[in-house]
Amino acid sequence: MEDILRQFLSSNSLKDSPFPLIPLPLDTSILSSPECQQPKPQHSYIGLIAMAILSSPQKKMVLAEVYEWIMTEYPYFRSRGAGWRNSIRHNLSLNDCFVKAGRAANGKGHYWAVHPACVRDFERGDFRRRRAQRKVRRHMGLQVEDGDSSDEEGSAGSDTSPPIFAPAFWNLTCIPRTPIKSFTIDAILEHN
Repeated sequence: MEDILRQFLSSNSLKDSPFPLIPLPLDTSILSSPECQQPKPQHSYIGLIAMAILSSPQKKMVLAEVYEWIMTEYPYFRSRGAGWRNSIRHNLSLNDCFVKAGRAANGKGHYWAVHPACVRDFERGDFRRRRAQRKVRRHMGLQVEDGDSSDEEGSAGSDTSPPIFAPAFWNLTCIPRTPIKSFTIDAILEHN
């Protein structure tokens, strides 16, 4: 690594620079720390969150517990900035496969759980977002877009098992999210 830096500093493009070059010490110990050597997990953020939640005995976790589980199971995230935490938070709140499951005992934040329609798929390791969204919408009696026929009833490989019922901690106060109207000219003119 130091050789590459020396080679870069000695290149012709930097010699002609009007700015003085000040050599800085390169701490290569950071690059060789165990956290930096960890491979990036192959799972999506939805998969990581689902595995965290389903690993808990109550099948629900607060946000801080999700973060802690991910860092414990995947040390790769210990040395990363706050970006991955933002992604976890956004995935929890924006994906229908995750639902709030009551206030935390300390009154700060909510518990998060996997929507009952997605539990079986997630337990099998199938974390496909679109499939999970269709299952949630179908579970709530909403119209589902045509698309992936592998999720349709009666298709080859479809799950013909009885419907999934909510865990005991869930009061079924799940309110469907109202679809966000697109911000298009037609939508704006529709109101005038």
